[in-house]
Amino acid sequence: WMVREEERVSTVALTPTLKSIEDLFGKLEREAYRAYHAEKEIHQADHFYNFCMTAHSMKDHFFERKQIIKHPEKNPYYDKWKEDEFLVAAFEIANTTKHFTLREPKSREPKELKTQKVEPTNSWFVNVYVGQDGLSEKFVQKPDLIITLETEEEFELYQFTSHVIEYWATFLRSESINVREQPVSELLP
Repeated sequence: WMVREEERVSTVALTPTLKSIEDLFGKLEREAYRAYHAEKEIHQADHFYNFCMTAHSMKDHFFERKQIIKHPEKNPYYDKWKEDEFLVAAFEIANTTKHFTLREPKSREPKELKTQKVEPTNSWFVNVYVGQDGLSEKFVQKPDLIITLETEEEFELYQFTSHVIEYWATFLRSESINVREQPVSELLP
């Protein structure tokens, strides 16, 4: 049984819930929420990786939506996205996890990354409880991540994911693709 290459090409997504760039943007928000609210360091790292992979995938979904197929037409967008160091970091994190080592296309030497590092840490958070006596607060330490960008500026997980989400929302709206913020009920697992 042989399938010709042209028969393999399909415009139908193999994931039933990700049929549009709006759907993928929703996944981006959900992965950020999961990463931020993870109770275990390993789960947070997994969700953060998924967040970066989804952020990286936004490019391909955008090109398909706008029917931009040829590389010369894509280059101005790539150039624009390279100007935002948060997007560059998300792309590098996604690709280094996927490929382990990024290499230069021609020489195959390891590529120098712009993102400095991603480190696990713990941060203080406030849990708010509603009881018979009203609201109460409890300070707790939970896993967090520190992402160090090319400029050596450090950002906590929430700051990083919020910037990437806001970037994509603003960019997509500027391209007449309307995305909406999800209600918390859709973000909850």
